[in-house]
Amino acid sequence: MPFLRTPFNLDSPQSRFLLVVLVFTTSRLLNLALFVATDAHVGTEYPDLERRIQLYGHKWDSGYYWHIATQGYRANDGEIASGRTRHAFYPLLPLLTRGLSSATGLDISISGIILSNACFLGALWFFVAYCRTRTDDATTARALLLIAFVPQNFIFSAFYTESLFLLLTLAAWVSFDQRHTARACFFAALLTATRTNGLFIIVYFAFETLKELQGLRTRNLNWSEMGRAMTPFVLPIVFTPLGLFAFWWFCFITTGDAFAQKSAAFHGWSAYLVIPFHPLLVGFLGDPKNTFWLSAGLFFLISSLLLPKYRLYGDFLFVLANLLLFFSNHLPHSMLRYCMVLFPIYLGLSMLTRRRPLAFIALLALFISINAFLCYAWVTKQHIAI
Repeated sequence: MPFLRTPFNLDSPQSRFLLVVLVFTTSRLLNLALFVATDAHVGTEYPDLERRIQLYGHKWDSGYYWHIATQGYRANDGEIASGRTRHAFYPLLPLLTRGLSSATGLDISISGIILSNACFLGALWFFVAYCRTRTDDATTARALLLIAFVPQNFIFSAFYTESLFLLLTLAAWVSFDQRHTARACFFAALLTATRTNGLFIIVYFAFETLKELQGLRTRNLNWSEMGRAMTPFVLPIVFTPLGLFAFWWFCFITTGDAFAQKSAAFHGWSAYLVIPFHPLLVGFLGDPKNTFWLSAGLFFLISSLLLPKYRLYGDFLFVLANLLLFFSNHLPHSMLRYCMVLFPIYLGLSMLTRRRPLAFIALLALFISINAFLCYAWVTKQHIAI
């Protein structure tokens, strides 16, 4: 019998929702318990519950999103002098956070944390839909556990873009697969207003478009029929860059530099592209943090090779495009955080362990153990946690 045969009937929306909520809640409570245990260990005290929640979910880059949500993109003298201006960060997350805060009256930080958790819950729902078109219910359930308990999964509850990015990618992907063209266009455009590599969803869209075009060529359709048949495939490709173009336009009219995001990343964080895998070759045995991040990237890279094995070629090309970008960054920092949103990999790992229950248990236990270490590092503000 397949391992982890889910008692939930995933054909039922109610059962799917219950499974998603159960996995989401369990993973969030585990992170909270690890945070509280860390505080108890180091003796940290907070004046009130709201402050504790803020400090669990609002660290490092969250400060930039907070400033954008409250003050916009204007930079202070210190940011200008260092080059670390707010234009390095995309606008959708702070805009949505500001809207939620205005609607509810909640603090911006709390609103950002609530938004991230809601986005992650929604992402898990779409992830189940993504998996079920490619595999059985038991494999879907295992994949759901892997993505919910992946190391550093607490980032999905923090005031960061990961959960929003994951939600929009999956929503656009599933909408495209189901031929809901308007929804696919909408979500894909929002995706590129969240992070640059949102553009790489075009790789999957284009692969599926070429497959469809190849099939249509055998049907002797006229140009009008061909156009109608290809519209659900082509329009999402056309609409995907619109979020990025809108941000470029905003940067141009406010700074005179349409590529202010890249300029800020280069001057403020020394982030620029080099020959792919160059950081791996020169920095693997250097700083322990870099070794950890590069090891995480290698794990995802090697795991991605499972996707062609299971004929998930378009999924693999999407993952590979992202990994090539990550491994081309001059600095390998935060590679785990960048890679953890590459959701097809969890499906590949789940399919690999379909008849290997002990291997799946070992993998899940490894994920949880590494996450526990990173939870400790996050609360104690150690740089390896980001």
